[in-house]
Amino acid sequence: MSVLTTLALMVTSFVAKPRPHDVEITELKALVDELNRQLMEAGHQRDEARLEGDRWRAMVERYQGRKEQQRPAGPNFGAQLEMDRARAQTQQLMAMAQSQQYQYQDNMAQNQQQALAAQNYGQGFPQMLDGLAGAHQGLCNCVPARHDMFLPSGQRL
Repeated sequence: MSVLTTLALMVTSFVAKPRPHDVEITELKALVDELNRQLMEAGHQRDEARLEGDRWRAMVERYQGRKEQQRPAGPNFGAQLEMDRARAQTQQLMAMAQSQQYQYQDNMAQNQQQALAAQNYGQGFPQMLDGLAGAHQGLCNCVPARHDMFLPSGQRL
């Protein structure tokens, strides 16, 4: 082999070997390309979100426009209706108060009549009570306690 051939083989083998910093540059370029792709994708998503927001905003404006169009033209009768309702409710409350006042007066009159009747028949009332007490002397209308439930009936109070 000649010297030239030997040198040519050495130079080609030296040049053909990848250098470590060339590998790093290639990896960094690939990483930069990937980041640029992600940035472009995020830009597209932002644009789509803006379009979607504009669509929603337009839909809300259309709905509000329809709502305003559906309002009847003319005076607002809502305030008058509220006044009429309040007036009717006040009249109902006044009527209830008057009826309660009449009931109270009727009750007072009945109580006065009962008091007069008791005064007139006051002498016979204690005798009537004694008669009632004598008629019910043997009966007991009380409820026994739990511990007295199983006692024979003669021992119960």
